[in-house]
Amino acid sequence: MIKTVFFDLGNTILDYHSGNLTDEEKDIIGLWRMHGKLKEYGIEVQFEELMNTFYYPWVSSLSKRDESGKEFDIVSFLPEKIKESSGLFMELILEFHEPTARFARPIEGIREVLREIKSRGMKTGIISNSTVPGRCHDMTLKYLNLNEFIDYSFYSYDLGIRKPGHDIFRTALAETGTLACESLMIGDRYEMDIIPAQEIGMNAIWYAKDEDLTDNNDLRRIKELNEILLRI
Repeated sequence: MIKTVFFDLGNTILDYHSGNLTDEEKDIIGLWRMHGKLKEYGIEVQFEELMNTFYYPWVSSLSKRDESGKEFDIVSFLPEKIKESSGLFMELILEFHEPTARFARPIEGIREVLREIKSRGMKTGIISNSTVPGRCHDMTLKYLNLNEFIDYSFYSYDLGIRKPGHDIFRTALAETGTLACESLMIGDRYEMDIIPAQEIGMNAIWYAKDEDLTDNNDLRRIKELNEILLRI
């Protein structure tokens, strides 16, 4: 019997790449929001400095995540004069992420699936790699009125451990009091979400929306999220 259903976040619950702006354009708007917030607090930082000392180095680090096996602390890229005001860190990062959150859209069918899972008495959770603090995703989920359907969240940025390592899955199971055999992991990346979950005994369903499944009878693969409800 399934007790807790875990989901990956990006491309499973949320589409962070939706809208008519590119990801970089959203980030630039976020940088201007950071710049405005700094001015509110009387901290003078040129916009070009934010671009060159914060944004570009941070973006460059993202391609090294898989090799390093860790998430890079986005705060560490802030200019030194900002680091002196440690109380502002989270506020600034939330300002930076806000345009990305505003343009995000739920994956088709996810609201109904989450609602039905909850109505059946199961808990829901997120296990996801993340380049920003979990509070950024909490903000996004709140904007989309999805936060009420999520009981737990486990983000690699906050925990310092990431998929496909087993530790982030084990942490989620331990903190939710769920046995592996009582859990279900759903995600769109086979190597990141499905294989490691199965390796520690979790049930798993691959949301293979972009795969050709016409000749595949594997019940652990789905193309539409509402198919989950037929598997639990």
